[in-house]
Amino acid sequence: INAEYGGFDTEVAHHLAHNYGTQAHEIAKMAKLTGKRWPFLGRRLVSDMPFIESEVRYSVQFEYACHVKDFVARRTRLAFLNVQAARECLPRVAELMGEELGWDHERIIAEVADAEGLIKSMGFRLREATETASEPGNGQACSDAEYQKVFAELDADQTGVLRPAELCEAYKRLGITIDLQDAINIVNEVDTNRNGVVDFEEFRQIMVGAAHGDIVDNRLHALAELTMEHNCEESEVAAESG
Repeated sequence: INAEYGGFDTEVAHHLAHNYGTQAHEIAKMAKLTGKRWPFLGRRLVSDMPFIESEVRYSVQFEYACHVKDFVARRTRLAFLNVQAARECLPRVAELMGEELGWDHERIIAEVADAEGLIKSMGFRLREATETASEPGNGQACSDAEYQKVFAELDADQTGVLRPAELCEAYKRLGITIDLQDAINIVNEVDTNRNGVVDFEEFRQIMVGAAHGDIVDNRLHALAELTMEHNCEESEVAAESG
């Protein structure tokens, strides 16, 4: 992206290339100036996430997004990656979509409320205004090495991605049976680049979000936690028998 257009910070450029492939150039062409010396292209929807405003316009023009909830939960999966960031950007997403679709003020307010309702219905915890971002969530985030270890265990064929069939097998090792469609749905919940598998970065974002309390009741996170607990139990048994 930067080789052709320049002006995007590295994180944004990587995000666009990773999630949109060749279509990233369409988003780059729509990007607005930031008003800063650097990066001077790509206005972020929230400061600590690489999603930019032109992705909203792209989702309307090329992916036929009709609602704010389409963008945050289905097109970008932002709601699955960082629910607080998703909530923070809802008003701006609604404004941008409103410009594209001709919404009035009442429709914009309704769209924001509808998107918040969807996020809550999916089991994600929206931090209340009286809470601070530093308050504990479900636990402390692990190191990347620990995440890589459990990811490698779930990645039975060692291809660097998690496929639905591998999730079925991982559940089976824990004595739980799920069908392939359930496993596909689990993948789809976190598959931000929509390629049908989960890579390590997508896995890591879910694990960190759950550790901070931004994401609750995510099934891939639950599987990873169960796998780590199972491994600990096996290690304890082995130590006792040894």
